[in-house]
Amino acid sequence: MFLKEDRVEALLPQVLKNPRASKAHQAFLETWEACGLPPQTLSQVVGGVYCDGPPEPLLEEPERQRATDPSLWQLVYIPPVFDATGMEIMCFDSLEEAQTKLNSLKLGEIDEGGGIIFKNKEPVAEKLVLKYMEKEDFLGFLEEATKTPEKFEPTETDEIKAIEESLLDRLNELSKLAPDIGKLKVEYEAIEEKPKIVYGKPSMSLVELSRLFPDLVTLGGCAKPKPAP
Repeated sequence: MFLKEDRVEALLPQVLKNPRASKAHQAFLETWEACGLPPQTLSQVVGGVYCDGPPEPLLEEPERQRATDPSLWQLVYIPPVFDATGMEIMCFDSLEEAQTKLNSLKLGEIDEGGGIIFKNKEPVAEKLVLKYMEKEDFLGFLEEATKTPEKFEPTETDEIKAIEESLLDRLNELSKLAPDIGKLKVEYEAIEEKPKIVYGKPSMSLVELSRLFPDLVTLGGCAKPKPAP
């Protein structure tokens, strides 16, 4: 689970009581300043902090409740754009609505598509083009997505440890990148066109530069848009 930003900020002073963290922070400040880069608060540096716990639920609670409702029809399908879960769930008040959506599904980017309509976890209708997945995967995904989430509350010690590790990783990473970020800053300050839009896969230093100085450079994505005809 990710800790809330205000929780991370509240615990950062305790994290800095650890000599390891305070030493790394001081070294970062010195390197950062020497490279001509603006001051960063610890909250800006640490970013998102993940604390070990049960996996995040696949569905938000209102969606999970609908997906477990035996009076509704659940369509488990392969989305056109493949993501980490590989499937999605939509719930409908009628079979006709579910079938309309099922019939509209197209092949996705992995040459698979379609889905299965369930009612009370029993298959009712299907439209499938499978290449890697199997039919059993659809019911498996529905069962996994509708499981009651585990209740978990990390201790403050767990939170501090997670914040400390994330902070140390970021401080070390930014300290290594600082000289290159400083050089890029000078380079992009000399460019007349501001902000400069950069296409393609950026370096980590360029990613950080765009975060620090969006007025100098912005990331335009992997591919440059085609000119209008």
